[in-house]
Amino acid sequence: MQDGWWLSSLGEDAVPVLVQMKKDKSDLTTRYYASSALDVIRMRMVHKSLKEYFEDEQFNKPAPLEDMYLKLCLYDREYDTLLGIRRAIIDSTIKHVEENPLYQSSKTTTAKVLVIITTLASEIRRRVDSGFTDNTLENFVILRFYAGETEGTQPMQFAVIQRIASLLNIETTISKSFLIVKDPTVRSGHTYISLKKDLSRPKVFSLHEIYSFIRRSNPRDPINTLTELTVPLTIPQVLISLLEFRHTHSLAHSQELMQGSYMYRDAYPISKNHIRSSMVDVYALCLCALGRTRGMEGLDAGEFTHLAGKFPFMAAFVDDELFVDRRLGFKLDALTSFKREAGQDRQGMDGPSEGVAPVRIGEVVLHAVGYYSIVCGCSVNGRDVFYSLTNGIEARQERVTPVKKGDITTELVQLLTNEYDVGRYFQKFDANEGLFIPTAEHAKAYKKP
Repeated sequence: MQDGWWLSSLGEDAVPVLVQMKKDKSDLTTRYYASSALDVIRMRMVHKSLKEYFEDEQFNKPAPLEDMYLKLCLYDREYDTLLGIRRAIIDSTIKHVEENPLYQSSKTTTAKVLVIITTLASEIRRRVDSGFTDNTLENFVILRFYAGETEGTQPMQFAVIQRIASLLNIETTISKSFLIVKDPTVRSGHTYISLKKDLSRPKVFSLHEIYSFIRRSNPRDPINTLTELTVPLTIPQVLISLLEFRHTHSLAHSQELMQGSYMYRDAYPISKNHIRSSMVDVYALCLCALGRTRGMEGLDAGEFTHLAGKFPFMAAFVDDELFVDRRLGFKLDALTSFKREAGQDRQGMDGPSEGVAPVRIGEVVLHAVGYYSIVCGCSVNGRDVFYSLTNGIEARQERVTPVKKGDITTELVQLLTNEYDVGRYFQKFDANEGLFIPTAEHAKAYKKP
């Protein structure tokens, strides 16, 4: 733990070295510490950005949103894997737009934006069925959208179009339902573009047309409805929308992905990993700490302790920058929770033991639902035996089947080690034994007394 706290105290200059360290799967423990330290350093970077937004005099005014979405991507452990795709998509889109005869001959900025949209749609190739990802946390991450791994939210799609349009000297703003294009060739000076989720079939409206439609569909309060749909979004509105997402059932969809046959390598073919749902709690902690004077709800004690267990190396960040008023220090919470989750507060549970636990710590198992994982803990409740798996699931003994050594392929090992937190429990995979070898601390925790 001390090594983790020290690494986490390093600044942004350490990022390139830590990025290289986390690529090394030969030492899973070092990889885990490097990844965890990166988490904390980037949490500081996100917090700094959020703080700048809160202190900006333009905080409650419309602003370009793509830059904000990009900064929030620092919560994604696959940030480095995905970042280069964004630049490639933007550059390629601009190149093809400028070469397009329709763009060159367009007399209005609205027509030019339509060319941008259709070109962008062809550049971002959908890689998976959106039905598996449209209700996940990943859908809020703009780099996943650039990579074609998610469809993204409507404001996020507009933010990407807005970024590309601005690089082509076209002015736009974003509302809840429309991309608003400044167009001097129309009487009102603006047009309103709507899109389908897959960026297809863009439609152009005037404000009068939108109002007429609203009057027919909602005659009781057309003015407020019009305002809600067309007023430009501000950064606080977008930030809070993610905080609200934290309280919905949609977050559980990530667990469904993990447990189903569509594993991360299929759902996210480039990043090959998901975003942990607890990252939303980190985001909430930062946002609530900054927004206390705005009446925002904070985390309760249970959530805080859970967060300490998931991110044990975040102590200095919490103490130094968030100034959370706690009776007990974050480090104590983190250490206690870390030991509990890693099984280091238990003794004598290693199997096999008199037929009670036939699966060993470090063994690869296949769950009845159809996904693979690694056994990192074991507990007994009466006659029931439960295994803790590295994907965060507690599984009954009868629901898991050990995978034979000869059936553990290199591809399967790579898949299992995509989860950075595997290094919290294991040093490496031993092909001769067909087992993941526990760290010294974890092996000691499960050694029979």
